[in-house]
Parts: sequence; structure tokens; C-alpha cells
Amino acid sequence: MAHQPSSPETLSGAPSEFADTVASAPPLQDSGVPEFAASGDEDDPDAQDEPTLSHIGRYALKRPLGVGGLGTVYEAWDPMLSRTVAVKTLQFAAESPLRASLDGLFLNEARAIAGLNHPHIVTVHDAGLSPQGVYIAMERLHGRDLRQALAHGWRPSPAAAAQLTRRVADALAYAHARGVIHCDIKPGNIFLSNKGKPTVLDFGIARVAHGAAVPALDGVVAGSPHYLAPEQLTGIAFDERADIYALGVVLYEMLTGRKAFGGDSLEQITSAVLHGNPAPALTAEERGRMRERREERGLDGGGGRGGFGPGGFGPGGPRA
Repeated sequence: MAHQPSSPETLSGAPSEFADTVASAPPLQDSGVPEFAASGDEDDPDAQDEPTLSHIGRYALKRPLGVGGLGTVYEAWDPMLSRTVAVKTLQFAAESPLRASLDGLFLNEARAIAGLNHPHIVTVHDAGLSPQGVYIAMERLHGRDLRQALAHGWRPSPAAAAQLTRRVADALAYAHARGVIHCDIKPGNIFLSNKGKPTVLDFGIARVAHGAAVPALDGVVAGSPHYLAPEQLTGIAFDERADIYALGVVLYEMLTGRKAFGGDSLEQITSAVLHGNPAPALTAEERGRMRERREERGLDGGGGRGGFGPGGFGPGGPRA
């Protein structure tokens, strides 16, 4: 049984064909970094001295960092290696032996993710099982996720958006080359450091939900409907191209400031994804102004290749 997505509220790999199609941009300049970068907590003291809420495995949980459909992410202290980490607890309502089966699925997935070593994929240090459930210990990141950045008004330039997308595409290509599909690429799973570096989070969590047909996971982590590929929404087989599709939807949102597919309910969003088309990123007036600027700079060549006319990539193109 395919799982429905959650409601609207709630080693160097082989080169990526998709990554190579994303326009290469210069390194992000100050104007391309979210405003929160200047006020981050990169120099926070170790969590060792903070009050301890509880323990899970060997980790002392210090304070919650975020809450998701399956559990909570905590800042934690690792006494064995004397470092601050982030610990994600995975909790769901299921009876034994189903609970034991799900624990095994998540632990196996965590081990696979721990084998990924890429600058734009969160580093997983450890995973284990405790009386409180499965937990995953990973590097502690400082900054905000892309969802938060966009919600607070950050709008990257096209060059910055392309650079960010290319970096995430490289991370996906690396994971795909090793048989790992994310299944839930969305702004909330792309973390931006205080210096603007993107890091992909939650590899494998949604993949287990898609592959395990159990009521305990219904509607929890099978993905976010605005970014799911049509094959995910319809419950048919999908592959790594679903991640590429989702990244394209994220790029559209960065460039336009709006979601590619809207709706006030799961049914409306699903219908928009399956049957609709996103509105053009540029209005006709904006395309006209861009064409005028290109003509002034001698880049259009009378509506030829690359222009916004019948011979270019505008309303009437492209043409062979």
C-alpha cells in the first residue's frame, strides 16, 4: 500500500546529468547569503555545560531544536568524544513485533546514510536503539533551513539560487550513485549554514515510510505534497528522478517566492501536481523588460537563439 503524504500543515560519485544542466554560478557573495548568517551561533559554547533534559544512548539531551512527524531533534552532548551533536529521536505508535521491524528498517537506513560522505549531506555519526526508540546522532548545524529563510523574506538572486541548486544536485547525484534516494526533498530538508552552505537533511527517513506499508506511518513522513513527484502521489514505482523533480520545484520557489503547486487541501495540491502547470516565473511585462535589456546589450540578435521570442526560450520557443 502506498502511503499518502503529510497534510499541507503539518567517496565522489558519478557525475550528475542533472547537475551539469544547472547553470554554473560564481561562489555566493554576501548578497547571496541569507540575512541570518550574520547573527548565527557558530561560536556557541559546548553543550556540555547546559542542563540535561534526559539521556538517550550515551547522549545527554540538552534542548530541543525542532519537532517533526516522527520525533524531535535535540542538541546533545556526546561524552565519549567530547563534542556537541544533534540527536534525532524516531518515535511512532506501533505494537511489537511491528515496532521491532520498523526499528530495524530505520537502523539499517541510518547505517546506509552514515556511509555517505559528502560536503552537502549531513554527517551521521551514530545510530542506535534505546527504550525511548530509535535515535540518530549527527553533526550539529548552525543556521536555518531554507523553508525558514524563505518564510523570513530571503530571496536569492538567480545566480545564488542556481549555485545552491547545483550543490544540492551534486549531493543527490552522489547519493543516487550509491543507491540512496531521499524521497522528500523540500525547503525544510535543505539546511543553510550561517555562511550559506546548503546541507541536505533526513536522507532515508521518507524512503522507509514509502517502503513500509504500516498504519503507524500513514500520513507522517511519506513526503510533502507540494514537492512530491506525480508517481509518488499516485503510489506507483518511482526512482531517483523523483528527487530531481522535487529539487526543480524548490528552485522554482526560490526564484519566484511562491510554491509551484498550490491548494488548501491534499486533494487540491495533488490535482495541481497531476494536472496543472506552474505559473510562468516571469510575467509578460517582466519578460518584455528582460528582452529590452538583452537587446540594449546586443545579446538578443533580433530574436534569435537565446531571445524571448519565437526563436528563443520564451513564449514561442524553443525551436530547432
